[in-house]
Parts: sequence; C-alpha cells; structure tokens
Amino acid sequence: MPDSWSEEVFRELVESAPDAMVMVDDTGTIIYVNAQIENLFGYLRTDLLGRPIECLLPERYRGKHVSQRNGYFVGPKLRPMGAGLELFAMRKDKTEFPVEISLSPLKTESTTLVTAAIRDISERRRFQEDLKRARENAEAANRLKSEFLANMSHEIRTPLAGILGYAEMIALYCSSDEERKGYMEKIRRCATNLTDLINDILDLSKVEAGALNVESVPIPLVSEIESVVNLLQARADEKQIKLEIIYDRPLPNQICSDPTRVRQILSNVLGNGIKFTDQGTVSLKVTHVKNQIQFGITDTGCGLSEEEQARLFQPFAQADSSTTRKFGGTGLGLALSRRLARALGGDLIISDSKPGKGSTFVFTVPVGSGGKVKPTLGALENLTSEKKSLRLEHLTILLAEDNPDNRELFTRFLSEEGAIVDAAKNGSEAYELAKKKKYTAIVMDMQMPILDGYEATRRLRQEGHSIPIIALTAHAMNEERERCLASGCDAFLTKPVSIDELVKTIQQLSKKR
Repeated sequence: MPDSWSEEVFRELVESAPDAMVMVDDTGTIIYVNAQIENLFGYLRTDLLGRPIECLLPERYRGKHVSQRNGYFVGPKLRPMGAGLELFAMRKDKTEFPVEISLSPLKTESTTLVTAAIRDISERRRFQEDLKRARENAEAANRLKSEFLANMSHEIRTPLAGILGYAEMIALYCSSDEERKGYMEKIRRCATNLTDLINDILDLSKVEAGALNVESVPIPLVSEIESVVNLLQARADEKQIKLEIIYDRPLPNQICSDPTRVRQILSNVLGNGIKFTDQGTVSLKVTHVKNQIQFGITDTGCGLSEEEQARLFQPFAQADSSTTRKFGGTGLGLALSRRLARALGGDLIISDSKPGKGSTFVFTVPVGSGGKVKPTLGALENLTSEKKSLRLEHLTILLAEDNPDNRELFTRFLSEEGAIVDAAKNGSEAYELAKKKKYTAIVMDMQMPILDGYEATRRLRQEGHSIPIIALTAHAMNEERERCLASGCDAFLTKPVSIDELVKTIQQLSKKR
C-alpha cells in the first residue's frame, strides 16, 4: 500500500466517489469498500471485508466468475465503465439488478490490487426498454396505418369508380329512361357507401378526441330494431342468408338513448355478420338483462381465431390484412362501434367465435328512462307524405355557394320544393344581397373566396340582421360546428346533406321567426 499520507488521500477520494467502489486482492478477497457499496448492496462494511468478491454476484455467475477473475490477474489492464458486457449484481436481500463495472489495476511492491467501480443501470435499462417498446409500437402503428391507407384507397376508389362510371354511362350511352333510372340508383348507392365510409372515419376521430356528443331521447325499441333489419334484408336475400330477430320477452316498449348511434352499431355488427356469412343464418336476439338491453348477434360465417379476436377492435386493423383477403372493409367498423357503445354507457364484445363455426357479438345499452313514445311513420312514409305538397312554397332562400355544381344542385332542390332561390357565388355577394332583400333563410357555405361564410355571417349579425342562417360545410368535425355557431349561424349541416334534412331545417327555422 502507499504511505500513510497517500493512503489517507486515497481513502478520501474513494469515499467521495459517486459510484460504489470495492477493492480486492489477487485472491479475489475484498479488502476495502466505500460508503456507496453499503447504500447500493445493503451490506455493512464489516459484512464484506474478507469475503470473496463473488458474494456480490448472483449465484448462477459465481463459479464462472472465479476463472474469469483468475484470468484477469494474469494480465490486468484498465477496463472502462460500460465495456459492452451485460453484467448483474445481487444485493443482500437477494434482489438482482443490472450494473456497469470499470476495473482499475493497482500494482504495489508485493501484489496487484484491483479497484472496481460499480454503477446501477436499472433506470437506464428501463428507459431503454421503454424506448424500445415505444419504437416497436410506433413501427406497428405505422404498419397498420400503411395497410389502412392502402385499403382505404381501395375502399374509396371503388364507390368513386361506380359514381363516375355510371355518370358517364348516363351522359353517353343511355337509350331509355328505365336504363337511366337504374344507373342513377347505382350512383346513389355508391354515394351512400362513400358517405358512410367518411362518416365512420370522422366519428372515430371524434370519439378518440372526446368530442362526440350523444343524445338521450326515447326510442321505440321494436320498431327501431325492425327498421335496421329491414334495411339489411336485401343484402341477406342477395346472399340467400336467413336474417332473423328473436325477442326474449318481456321487453320494454322503449329505451332512452341515442337512436342514431344505436342504429349505427346494430347496422355495423349485423352487416358484418351478413358479409362474413356465405350460408346459414344471421340472428339478432334481444334480451332485457339488469336494466340493459342486450343485443346478441350470431352468424354462421367464417369465425375467428384467438389471435384474430385479439386485434379485432383495434382501429385500422382487420382479422385478415392480406391483400388477397376475400372480404372488403376498412377495419373501422367494429372499433368505432365499441367506442360508440361505451359512449352510450354500454359495451360491445365478442362472446364466442371459432374458425369455420361463426361468431357471436353482444352489444349492450342501458334502458334509461323517458316519456311515452308516440307512434310515428317510417322514414319513407314520412318523406312520401310530405312530397305531396311543396314544403318550401312561398319561402325565399338565399343560397351562398362557390362551387358551381353544388350551387346548381341545391338551387334545383330548393326550387323543386317550392322556394324562390337567389344564388350567390361567394360571401361578399351573399352579404350584399342579404342587405337589400328580405329572405326567409340563408343557406351559407362557409369556405368561399373573397369573403368566407364566417365573416359574411358575422357582418350581418353585427348590423342587426336576425335572418336564420344555416351553415352548410364539408368540414364535419365538432370544432367546426362550434366555430360556425360562434360566428352567428343558427344551424349546422354537413355535406353531403339530404334534401329532406335541408328542407326540414329551413322549415324549423322559418317557424321560429
């Protein structure tokens, strides 16, 4: 050892070191430890002095370490911290932890000593593992998104091809009204499919952003169920599949929930059952259980493996993501449906599924409470009865729309319903017309050149004009609705909008004047 002065300085340096330090002789016996060793390993100094260094190692490494230690003393050399070795130490309480160790040989007149600096890298290792998991998750998410975008491109282009193709057929080749009518029905069906797809994407975004608003109104249970099933019946008939409803009575006459979302979930799950079933039955069993309505949807289709079930409710994921899969779809439907079900206070689960044997999904929704439901006509009957008269007769409407095709379309729709329509190409024209003439309502596109719909509406409100203004926009997010209403609009509709919805909105606002 060095002289007494040097030894004192040495001890002070070792004691003040940030790392745990231990000194051993050429037999591997511990001859000195600093305070950090006590803190790190839980031993007292006196517990360690005179013991072999292997007492600080997990038992499974001790035998091998003796030979490695003897080999090191044959030609000792400096080994820096973090030399690429995966090392572990063991505390007094037998817990293991990862470490980095640097070795420094010290030659004296009589022997060679080695000082080991030991650093606990548990936190760093956890950080690295978290970073690795985050990277793997990000890579998996990117793969899913890439698959989703490729699939979405197909799903969007398919109805678009139908719309454009049949429109060209009507323009160039139609020879009869009957043929033209058939092509128009195909265009309408393609456009509906495209709209449903876009709505699913927007709804999922709203749910994940916590911006989805749900209603709670009385719903006539049986008529609502049968309305959904009737809409899907044609799909089942086309595949020669039996589509049935089983009522496990007694059932309440009504529930209190969001009718749009209940229909959306049922349509999605039943539609999936029909899509994935080539023969047999798709059944909907309705049961009242503990103040909840339970919808059990069972099909005799292809079924799912446990692995496929595990990723079934993940957004943008499908049971079969290969490009050669038999069935189409975006992978959004079930993920969205589960989120909607939970937003309603219920849930959507897969209760049973086996490959080749079919699947059973269970959708639950609280019964809630509400007043009596008055009998209403179905949607088609309502539309038919209202079509007997001009619903907007004698009303004057100002339409502000910069897109010439949409301007012509909405002008024709409103005129056919009896309205007198003035059309403006931008917000500036609409603003000037509204100041000169008294209108029943303004249908205002919000994204327009020269002066947009927001500013045109604000100016009219600032000048005291109380005319009802309906925002009509292709931006369907909840923030857009709030922005339009904050600008002074009385109602908010998104494109594409049905003429029936637009007419009813105008009627409601005109009655409030």
